[in-house]
Amino acid sequence: MNKAFVRDPEPLDPSCPELGGCGSVGVPVVNETLRAQLPRDAVEGLQGAAYYCPNPNCEVAYFDALGATVALDLLAIPAYPKPASAPLCNCIGVTADEVIEEAQRGCRDLIRQLVAEAESDGCRCARRMPSGHSCATEARRLFMANFKPA
Repeated sequence: MNKAFVRDPEPLDPSCPELGGCGSVGVPVVNETLRAQLPRDAVEGLQGAAYYCPNPNCEVAYFDALGATVALDLLAIPAYPKPASAPLCNCIGVTADEVIEEAQRGCRDLIRQLVAEAESDGCRCARRMPSGHSCATEARRLFMANFKPA
């Protein structure tokens, strides 16, 4: 068979194509997330499947398998860890520092509230979080890494 007519398969785990060599494996995002986070022309610039770059040091917010990128500064609602000072949970406005501080005090109220919100039917993570995913996993990780029982 002539290879000119055979399409190369897309990579299974698309990596961020930032020129500086970020290379982080992207988090798949749905169109609902892109439309909520980006101006229309930026959404239209991405072809096919789109991915969020989770690397906190990378200036790319989204990219596609063909190498098109959207800069971080176009996000409508930034979230942790891009930048680290942004809310960990955009739904209730909790920061990573607040989760860590509560964990270090041995308190569990804030993490319980955050997880309950993230798991509720009213969860808006697909629109309010750039990754399109719940903050609950990262919140739990931060909490457990810093928890000191009273």
